[in-house]
Amino acid sequence: MKRKIYFLVFIIFFLLLSAGYKSIKDRDYIPDNSSPYYQWEDQKKAKLLIRYGQTITDMIWNDPTIIKDGMLYKMWLSGGKLSDQGKDVNIYIATSQDGITWKINPKPVLFPGNPDDFDEKGVETPSVIKVDSTYHMYYTGTNFKDSHEGRFAIGHATSQDGINWIKDSRNPVIPRTFNGDGPGEGKPNAWGWISVAEPGAVYHEGQFYVYYVGSKLRKDDYSGAEPKIQMGVMLAISKDGSNFTFRPDPVLVQTTSHPHKDGYYGYSTPAAYIDNKSQFHLFYDTAKYISASNQFSQVSLAHAISGDGINFTEKEIDIVKNNQGGWMDVEIRSPFGIEKDNELLLYFAGGWTEGGIGVLKGIPQN
Repeated sequence: MKRKIYFLVFIIFFLLLSAGYKSIKDRDYIPDNSSPYYQWEDQKKAKLLIRYGQTITDMIWNDPTIIKDGMLYKMWLSGGKLSDQGKDVNIYIATSQDGITWKINPKPVLFPGNPDDFDEKGVETPSVIKVDSTYHMYYTGTNFKDSHEGRFAIGHATSQDGINWIKDSRNPVIPRTFNGDGPGEGKPNAWGWISVAEPGAVYHEGQFYVYYVGSKLRKDDYSGAEPKIQMGVMLAISKDGSNFTFRPDPVLVQTTSHPHKDGYYGYSTPAAYIDNKSQFHLFYDTAKYISASNQFSQVSLAHAISGDGINFTEKEIDIVKNNQGGWMDVEIRSPFGIEKDNELLLYFAGGWTEGGIGVLKGIPQN
């Protein structure tokens, strides 16, 4: 929502800085996607489940995160009105009996913070997990000052019912700048210096793993090639969900499947889950520079796996791509995977006024 609106602003701001940061060329890693992990339905069979303007007039729905909670599926999602131009984005909840037909509660469950809070301007991209009887939400927030430069940070909130949330007093739990307690290191070409955003959380063996996007200036500007900014998937780990340690380098960066030379920033909006074999899965979208008038667009979905939650290998690319017509024509973004029976339901957002949130089914091959 707001990220697209403010992206042009911070692109211009940071292009002015990039000339002074040239060194070793940032390389695009080689994936192993010769043997797909899932057998996917044809992309054109992806079904639109939640439409623009559903429940609330003029509302654009985005960023689904879902859990199976007893007999219900629960989805938390970002919602912002097109007429507001992203100025008022909140987090909502929807419920479903089958994961297909959804009822959205028209009252937001998480709001922007108080004046001078890190999230005073807006909240979005929720990621919700349930640990014992407590729901934990990680979300992207920004304040009025930082939003004009496209800077974000990550907050945490807890709830006993998934509706009434209490924000963490330590927020932002994943800050942008590095002062001994964040990933940015104070250097323009350090991961997370520009922004940290778009969390995707899982809980495994007593620890919270929060994957998120960190962005930085490239060390080499490729003789003026766009984009000057690179995005990678980072990881923060916590035992209590509030106090984190940060890995300084990404667990996943763009590969030769989506190289910088073709205009890709890297990967965005990661969502994680752990399968019954204790393998970590990341679904994410690819972000691309299109033109001077459309500098940031999310254009396809991809998938990586890991045995330890740290060392990921990209296994599948272009699971769903844009330019498919209809609601999948303009953009493809914000994936989230959840297992149901012997299938994986891959939810994602597409389009804008002609779009919403849909699903594609996949069957594991091994």
